[in-house]
Amino acid sequence: MKIPMLHKTLVIFYIVFLVGGNLNAQSKDMPLTYGVRAGMANPVLTWDYQPSTLNRFSPIIGGFVQYQFLPWISASFDILYTQYGGNSYNPLSLYPQTSPLLTNLQFSNLKINTLETPIQAKFGIPSLDGPIKPYASLGCSFAFFLKAKSYNYYLNTLTTSNPIWYSATDNVTSSLKAYDFSGISAVGIDFANENINFSVELFYRLGLTQINANKKNYAPEYRISTIGLKFGVGI
Repeated sequence: MKIPMLHKTLVIFYIVFLVGGNLNAQSKDMPLTYGVRAGMANPVLTWDYQPSTLNRFSPIIGGFVQYQFLPWISASFDILYTQYGGNSYNPLSLYPQTSPLLTNLQFSNLKINTLETPIQAKFGIPSLDGPIKPYASLGCSFAFFLKAKSYNYYLNTLTTSNPIWYSATDNVTSSLKAYDFSGISAVGIDFANENINFSVELFYRLGLTQINANKKNYAPEYRISTIGLKFGVGI
């Protein structure tokens, strides 16, 4: 029986969570926090860093480890399942001009399943003490593309007087690079007590990698940028 990729990813997160918990239990004196994250992203494909597609809403789920260097400086490492892509993208960026899949094609949506590893440095306010701590962060993210699908929507006007809409899903993983590198900036708030920590973060991820596997002279090369919201629970 095949296990869906999302289920495999969740198993990895569970193992990381258990290992992190064991390490934390053995090292209570270390300023180490681990936990889970979840949220929602709103990615778009960009051309020359300008939005070129409609937004799509994508889930974020995973785990994190955070190390506190000073009361107001920390670093975090996440492992997240998330989705990239955009709605109503230019299909010529992935398909050749002679592809029969372009016949009667009206619009296409792109969804890329990824395993993402953001690394961020977090800076709080040195003079601020208490359980509520606002912060800003900077960092980078490496995303590995697991699978990419194009959802193509067609309008057939040849067989009947009434137009017929139909759709088809195409696996376009091989048309994209296997990875993406992005810069990340964020603002957020940590809510901390002795036993459990909560956080909420608004982030912006700027795509720096052109995702097309092959350069095309007749179509733009896209990058992926995202704005999103993440919630964290740590111990």
